[in-house]
Amino acid sequence: MSDEMGKMDSTLRSLLEKIAKTFHDMSLEGSNNKLTIDGQSLRQFLEDFHWDETRFPERATLGEHKNLIQRDMKHYENEMKKMIQKYQDVHSNVIAMKRKRGWGSTECLTRSTNILTTPLSLLLKEEEVMKSTKGMSLKQVFVESEYLQTVVLIISSLALAHCLTCRSQEKEFLAKDANLGREEGEVAKVLPGSARRLLVDGDGYMVYSVVILKKYLKKIQEACRENRYTLRLYEGGEASSKKEEDSEVALAENEAKEKKIKVGEVWASEG
Repeated sequence: MSDEMGKMDSTLRSLLEKIAKTFHDMSLEGSNNKLTIDGQSLRQFLEDFHWDETRFPERATLGEHKNLIQRDMKHYENEMKKMIQKYQDVHSNVIAMKRKRGWGSTECLTRSTNILTTPLSLLLKEEEVMKSTKGMSLKQVFVESEYLQTVVLIISSLALAHCLTCRSQEKEFLAKDANLGREEGEVAKVLPGSARRLLVDGDGYMVYSVVILKKYLKKIQEACRENRYTLRLYEGGEASSKKEEDSEVALAENEAKEKKIKVGEVWASEG
């Protein structure tokens, strides 16, 4: 029995260290959460320690106590594994959702770093567009007809690096936009004067809408690559907005679940 108790003590110590490490690793940065024993700190528990007669009756044999402790050890080890798996599942869902929305990094998810890939229906908000275009709604900006199509051009400061200010960069782009993809003697492929600034990003990105002739889309795409502009197609409408809204809700719900596990609510409720 003495050897068995020594082995059990070693196993229990290892389990408690694993629980403490997992709790520390999963806690939110800056969190003041601490592991407790029945709601008490380790110091309080040791100072106020009393034998739990209900769980460990004095008349029970040492072997019975050993079996009960081993059963509890197995239970808490399984609960910890379940919780870790639950966290990993939720965390994986969050990462997958962010990647789907064009957010490549889970650490830095600002709009500026993802402006090239974030869905335009999320990037271009009605209020911001109306403010930038002096009252034009998204529906008014994005013209769509049999022959015309509105596309989004994203111009980075690197594409116009020789221009020292955002204003001079914008001036050069506006001077070029009507001639995108246009060879000498050809008709304009971009509607003159159709460029509208929709957004200016803090990291030097400018987002414009321009109206083009549909049949010249490929030529304009080639011209954009040559000028180091990023051309993106806008897919608006209620269906797209609803889809993105549902996606945003799902992401928020999973992030809340992830945070709930990290702040310790699940630790408390699941033992």
